[in-house]
Amino acid sequence: MSTLLTALSLRVDTAFDTLFNDLTFSLKKGDRIGLLGDNGCGKSTLLKILDGTETPLSGTVALAGHCLMARVEQHLPETIYPLTMLDAVLAQL
Repeated sequence: MSTLLTALSLRVDTAFDTLFNDLTFSLKKGDRIGLLGDNGCGKSTLLKILDGTETPLSGTVALAGHCLMARVEQHLPETIYPLTMLDAVLAQL
């Protein structure tokens, strides 16, 4: 299977604590994943790092050239409330 995304040795710190250190994983074509965790543990931060919105303290993210990375915000802007789910997602792509 081809690798779509690789994260190597990611580290993210906050003013209060380390969210994650030396986080390494790969996503391959056909993989299915879930991202679960307590509030404040770094789920949204990880997604922002994967899409390039935020930068980790250390480590790298590599995305296959044929892949498109997109993320829908956790708190949606009011401008998309009248849109269908499909239209809202397509607007982000």
